[in-house]
Amino acid sequence: MKPYDEELVLRSYVIQWCREFMTKLENDVIVCSQLTPDSLDNPDPVVRQKVSSLGLSPESRAVLDLGMEEARQWVVDHVLDREGDRICINRCPSCNWIVRTPLAQQCLWCGHDWH
Repeated sequence: MKPYDEELVLRSYVIQWCREFMTKLENDVIVCSQLTPDSLDNPDPVVRQKVSSLGLSPESRAVLDLGMEEARQWVVDHVLDREGDRICINRCPSCNWIVRTPLAQQCLWCGHDWH
């Protein structure tokens, strides 16, 4: 298991479990960031159709131009800045690290179980 990295774990948690707090722009950026890095300019017609079906705004493209990881972090930062007081991050009561899902009752980091 990889060592615990609060920033990476929080980023993954927000991207996976906090989509309802994202704007259309933020959601579009996340969807595109999950495609391969060259998808936006890929000549393959199937890939181009998928990307064009998203109807990316100039703002989305500008964020994606930062780079995929930077774009994902930009989204997480904006969501937490705007909605942080409404988002409940599920943390282990023993070690205080972020657990895998919002409903998890066992910590994969320290092994604590609060079922």
